[in-house]
Amino acid sequence: MDKERLSAFTDAVLAIVMTILVLELVVKIVGLIIAATIYPPTMMISVLITLIVFMMIFLK
Repeated sequence: MDKERLSAFTDAVLAIVMTILVLELVVKIVGLIIAATIYPPTMMISVLITLIVFMMIFLK
């Protein structure tokens, strides 16, 4: 395999992995928001903590 093809393959694999991770993150956030509308008092704390953690990770 030549070096350019290996680099392109690596980029493709990383892009697929990152896409899967982002999709899982979106599903978790949507699930938390839906659960918060069903059980507002108990789930709002969990939703707020999760959103704060995500903000802290992305702002790092």
